[in-house]
Amino acid sequence: MSVNLKGEIPELKVFREIIVPGFDRTEFQVNQVFGPSKDGVKIPMFIVARKGISLDGCNHCLLFGYGGFNVSMTPHFSAARVVLAKHLGVVFCLANIRGGGEYGEEWYKAGALSKKQNCFDDFISAAEYLVSAGYTQPHKLCIEGESNGGILLAACINQRPDLFGCALAHVGVMDMLRFHKFTIGHAWTSDFGCSDKEEEFHWLIRNTTMPPRHNIDQSAQADVVHPTHGMWTRNRASTPEPVPTPGVPLVPTSPPRASRTNADRPQTAQRDISNAEFR
Repeated sequence: MSVNLKGEIPELKVFREIIVPGFDRTEFQVNQVFGPSKDGVKIPMFIVARKGISLDGCNHCLLFGYGGFNVSMTPHFSAARVVLAKHLGVVFCLANIRGGGEYGEEWYKAGALSKKQNCFDDFISAAEYLVSAGYTQPHKLCIEGESNGGILLAACINQRPDLFGCALAHVGVMDMLRFHKFTIGHAWTSDFGCSDKEEEFHWLIRNTTMPPRHNIDQSAQADVVHPTHGMWTRNRASTPEPVPTPGVPLVPTSPPRASRTNADRPQTAQRDISNAEFR
């Protein structure tokens, strides 16, 4: 798109359009909505679905989030998500949570370091919006995130395991106390903090916002069912010895959990899946 700013009203024109065979954009609807987070801040979300879907809670939904490093998550074309929406009726949602760069420096800072919980609150609130608005139900809601988004997912399924049916956490940093000691991890302390600093160590280890493995509820009596979750881990930089700390520590800590029979879920066993790839 190009914009002509010479007139009183900006004029949009198509500069170049890429034609994808078999794709008809008129079959889909894209809406931007704003839902309140825990502290009342309005969080924007883009929702993509086939036109004319029913808001009866029966749709499968994929919610994606990142919320870190001042990175803006803007809408873009994805052939895989088109297939999900067109042929499987999946509703795709992109949540622009704090920690990203969508609304400038303050929006970013509101989701970094000791304020990281805002990211998780925003994402959880986005999921709650999708349920309350009739787009889906918790057991039909899958969440996805990569890298910083992998941390986001790990924290959210720890805090609200009842809200999600499935979680796909790609290359998340799950050992928040040691990540800075390996490969490029030292560059991430601007967002996560560093356990070598006393003040930051205390809110990293005590705060359940972050997903070190000791924050996983191991109680056999806990009346919770963690969602089925898959993890993809990899080494983030070249190193003589591959260091699997990004995701592997979380895997052996999360035991198989048998879901309790209820109206929404059958009685099934749920186990972590880990695919470790070192490059």
